[in-house]
Amino acid sequence: MSVYTKRFVANNNVGAWQELVAVPAGETWIVRDVELVNGGTTVAAQMQLSLQGSGGSSIWLSALTVPIQGHVQWEGRVALNPGDQIWGTSSAGQGNLTITGYTFPATP
Repeated sequence: MSVYTKRFVANNNVGAWQELVAVPAGETWIVRDVELVNGGTTVAAQMQLSLQGSGGSSIWLSALTVPIQGHVQWEGRVALNPGDQIWGTSSAGQGNLTITGYTFPATP
């Protein structure tokens, strides 16, 4: 079985609440690292992330305040199956988001 490191999301302006990416058929993802950066110089960024099951259930939800020119990092292990989604929003135009992890072939 092959395991690949993958960047799931690299977004320089998260903006309004939106689906950022969905796990494609045939893959299982393990989210390992989430990095939120506020490059703004005047306001703290309010950022929210949600990992959602294909039926809309919340697997993981986080609401964070990222200080001016600061960052927040999360590290862990959350499994996402085919059809699961990563959603996000940011109140600041400088809200940068990177999410990385591993991708595996989906189990039948």
